[in-house]
Amino acid sequence: MSRMISVDGLVHGLSADYMTGRKTLLQVIDEQPTAFDRYAVIEQLKEKSRYARIVGEDKPCELLKLAEVIEIVEGGGVDGQG
Repeated sequence: MSRMISVDGLVHGLSADYMTGRKTLLQVIDEQPTAFDRYAVIEQLKEKSRYARIVGEDKPCELLKLAEVIEIVEGGGVDGQG
């Protein structure tokens, strides 16, 4: 499974550990924290959703405030960091 990592963190790890010979390239990459956790984002979106009945619809619909969705996605699901 693939994961997103921070380029800034990777560059720092490469210059601090790989270029000095303290760690291998794979060690530096593996130690990078995930920058975006899609499962955590999905879970947060589910927690924030609300049901509402829209006029003309037979079933209730899930609603989310756009501002809340943007905040969750910008946080990346990883400790509120983007």
